[in-house]
Amino acid sequence: MKKTVLTVLVIGALAAGSLGSYGKTSAAGSTDFRDVPSSHWAASAIQSAVTAGYFKGYADGTFKPGAAVSKAEMAAILGRLSDQPVDSSVSSRFTDVPAWAEEGVKAAVQKGFIDPAAYSSGKLNANAPLSR
Repeated sequence: MKKTVLTVLVIGALAAGSLGSYGKTSAAGSTDFRDVPSSHWAASAIQSAVTAGYFKGYADGTFKPGAAVSKAEMAAILGRLSDQPVDSSVSSRFTDVPAWAEEGVKAAVQKGFIDPAAYSSGKLNANAPLSR
């Protein structure tokens, strides 16, 4: 199940093009992103992912469905993938993670999605876009 959720999430993230770092959800539980009209080809997938808590969107009320996905954004999503507890006192050991992504990166490291040992520079290069 975990592998299936991860596969769907990664495909959805790459297709939608945005993982976001902030949330904006209406009182009815539906997303209210000004750049994702109901006619958008990925609107229902975006809605499902936001409802599930995987995606959040941006503070300015956008989702940016065509934008590149950064490593920090993907780490934030991976950090939300399971119910495993996260020890907030443990450091991810990366020196270049933006403040909004610190908890997500820490969670992704603790859950085994990111191996800090693979980054000898101590930098995740967090703002770099993911490559396919």
